[in-house]
Amino acid sequence: MRRGAAVQRGVVLLAIAGLVCGCVTINLLPMPGPLEEKQLSGSGSGKVLVIELSGLISSEEPEIFLERPSVVAQIIEELSRAAEDSEVKAIVLRINSPGGTVTASDVLHHELKEFKAKRNIPIV
Repeated sequence: MRRGAAVQRGVVLLAIAGLVCGCVTINLLPMPGPLEEKQLSGSGSGKVLVIELSGLISSEEPEIFLERPSVVAQIIEELSRAAEDSEVKAIVLRINSPGGTVTASDVLHHELKEFKAKRNIPIV
């Protein structure tokens, strides 16, 4: 009888430990911070927007535990904020990506093309 109770207690403790461990998540990826401006050098009033596109190009939201927007949503947000800033004189699009979905790439291309038509500034 004593051995059965010990086994049962061990199973219950193991189940509780499993539930506790299953509820705890640790995010190992850096979270994107708010958009910020950095003055590198010079005295002019014009700005160059550098957009970093790294990782898989996708319009899907990352997994449920990652609290970050999709790559497409991030770039659209950066472009919309740049559209409101008349001091942005050029955009540098820095891409480090293995590729992605056709739809997401097409959406990005359309957004960049539309931004360039509205603002008439170079995008390289």
